[in-house]
Amino acid sequence: MGSDFSRVYDKYADRKEVMIDILYEKRMKWYDKKMIWAPSGLEILKKIHESGLLDTTLFRDFNILIFEFMAPELMKVKSGIYQTFYAYAALKFDGTVAVWGDADFGGDATDVDLHNVVHVFSTLSAFAALKSDHTVVVWGNANCGGNASGVDLTNVVRVISASIAFAALKSDHTVVVWGQPDNGGDATGVDLTNVEHVFSTNGSFAALKFDGTVVAWGNANRGGNAVDVDLTNVVNVFSTRNAFAALKSDQTVVAWGGENDIDKVRQLAEDSK
Repeated sequence: MGSDFSRVYDKYADRKEVMIDILYEKRMKWYDKKMIWAPSGLEILKKIHESGLLDTTLFRDFNILIFEFMAPELMKVKSGIYQTFYAYAALKFDGTVAVWGDADFGGDATDVDLHNVVHVFSTLSAFAALKSDHTVVVWGNANCGGNASGVDLTNVVRVISASIAFAALKSDHTVVVWGQPDNGGDATGVDLTNVEHVFSTNGSFAALKFDGTVVAWGNANRGGNAVDVDLTNVVNVFSTRNAFAALKSDQTVVAWGGENDIDKVRQLAEDSK
């Protein structure tokens, strides 16, 4: 099963109480896994100050106050809130998307048509929205997936995200990519036709084809190089943060990517038998 870096949160209070679920992330030491309940934005700020979770210099990036103003709109959320490092996107029942947070991380979609959206995806600093007409629009950090100029994003059936790049599987079973080139955003020289499924790690992608072969691209230390691996007769692919494993039709498993993740991803594949 492929990892997807779109973070979705489905927990909300009623309009009288705003709930903020602050999730612990190793990359963001100032987070802590706690629930903060408060009747107003001012109370939220007060409680955060008291808890020591954030210092004043981080308020701009975290955009805590916006939750107070967004609370009524969040009651209309269809499938949850998607997060980059410092911005959020909420898919609503009417097919529109509300965004807020740091503009450099996807918090501003002023020039993006966010109507008729059916799903939202994220990297660490950009968003992609799949629409009902199977087109995709993007916004956020241009180097991390927020700019897809020159990429044909029509007839898309699924979007897959790595940490700083996106891949889109199209109805003709081809794949297009964009984002940071060395981490999956460039698939030059890779045959991305006849693709059935796409999987991702933090910095690479792997495509399982209908003929049972697999191709990989992106950061070699995160699974983007599989030239020495026999990727034929594959029936499923598994991924961790930095490595892939392929389960073959004869029930053998091959793995590649970051050495620290090889054993973990291999075990995932073994456990699926």
